Amino acid sequence: MNQEEINELENMALRVREHIIRLSTDGGCFTGASLSCADLIVYLYSHFLNVGPHNFDAPDRDYLFLSKGHDVPALYGTFVELGWMEAERLTNHLKTNDTIYWHPNRNIPGIEFHSGSLGHLPSVAVGVAMDCKMRGLNNRIVVITGDGELNEGSVWAQATVFVGLTTAEASSVPNARFATTRAAVAAVAASVSALADAARPRRAAAVAERATAAAARPPLPLLAPGGGPRPLQPAARNGA
Repeated sequence: MNQEEINELENMALRVREHIIRLSTDGGCFTGASLSCADLIVYLYSHFLNVGPHNFDAPDRDYLFLSKGHDVPALYGTFVELGWMEAERLTNHLKTNDTIYWHPNRNIPGIEFHSGSLGHLPSVAVGVAMDCKMRGLNNRIVVITGDGELNEGSVWAQATVFVGLTTAEASSVPNARFATTRAAVAAVAASVSALADAARPRRAAAVAERATAAAARPPLPLLAPGGGPRPLQPAARNGA
């Protein structure tokens, strides 16, 4: 990729972020999560995935599954910049006359699967990959997950299945790609597990510290000294 292409991608990602900010002002959206993956989604659809209006329904198309569906403003903004969706349609966000809202909806061309309940789409993607392989196809399949959903058991279940499948494939068809993929998945799993193990004592210590501090605070009296109900205090204002 040359510098001109990089500049073009950066400019497109900036315009996608502008769409996200506009969506956040009318009913709200998951702004931070959407801004964080704008570059990734723009690159994938512009230079990596073979998918678009010309082959939305073709069996050999590539797939992108947005498992952290609350990032969908970045997806819709990218669709607009690629010319797949009219920019004016984004004004229908959270309106009853359209299907543009907080999570992906398959009524919008280019959306492969509904998402929102975290941890589901990695399993869906593995199933689609298995189907494509059995059909003799060579599709690219990408899943974007959030960090929080990596705690879901379904994510680790599909990772185990995937590693098992690639191991079986490698034993019957010598192919370095399968061994490399298995090693990469195992390395990611080990890294995430190590991070979780390292964070667990710190979280436990923080919870214990908060509990100790709460226990040390004197209880708030519910009754005034005269026996009546304690009057509510007005909230303090800045500058008061």
